[in-house]
Amino acid sequence: MINLQGFPTGVITFLFTDREGRLKPWEDYRYEMKAAFARHDSILKSAVENNYTKIIKTTGDGLHAALSSASRAINAVLAAQMELMGEPWGATGPLRMCTALHSREAEYRDGDI
Repeated sequence: MINLQGFPTGVITFLFTDREGRLKPWEDYRYEMKAAFARHDSILKSAVENNYTKIIKTTGDGLHAALSSASRAINAVLAAQMELMGEPWGATGPLRMCTALHSREAEYRDGDI
């Protein structure tokens, strides 16, 4: 059940992310990927939260968030992508993020958005 307190209302822009190329780095760099993936998550969450975003849930290698405007969503994505590109990843190589944005009237059903 999601706590809906503090969620934006009206037309919301939803942000969905997923890490690109998920399996190969884990196969080759199992131990290094734990630290790299933790850094990936930290960068992503920071960029999203700095744009007044409410994270709905994490989804394995990504997240699902709700933003009050499309411009905030674009700013969050750009900030995350720029920081991910500038990160010195080491042995694992760069971790890339796929994103999708969708704006619509929010519909709350069965404790989910």
